[in-house]
Amino acid sequence: DGRPYRQAELTGPASASLPRLLAPDGPTQVAARVPALLLLGALLAAARAVRRRGEASQALVLWAAAVACVIASPAGWDMGFVWALPLVAWLGALRTRAETPAAWWALTLAGVVCACPPPAAAWPPLAGLALVAAAIGLALAQPQEQAA
Repeated sequence: DGRPYRQAELTGPASASLPRLLAPDGPTQVAARVPALLLLGALLAAARAVRRRGEASQALVLWAAAVACVIASPAGWDMGFVWALPLVAWLGALRTRAETPAAWWALTLAGVVCACPPPAAAWPPLAGLALVAAAIGLALAQPQEQAA
């Protein structure tokens, strides 16, 4: 109806879209394709690198890909971060590994940042990007499995 409505105090920007962050008036073809292609390339490289690192590393890359789909989409919203919830189960299992405490804390912090109410328009897409990067970092930090 064209009327402005008052928002609740904790309501912030809900777009978690990198294309919308790069082109707020409407994603251009470049703004829509470049983030998606960069994320796809990073995820493919990570998937190739973690093939022999075990189930946990592969699961981390899988769920990073789910979050990457949210932030690469021109219609991505921060409610799409629910796709990151399966990462929580892996965090508990990976916490006991002494080789990766910094990577584990980075992923934990990125998950908390994604759950916070966004104080600025750039918060959700950048928090999602941090989550994807941290999940890939933790996946790559896992030791390779020994051949049987």
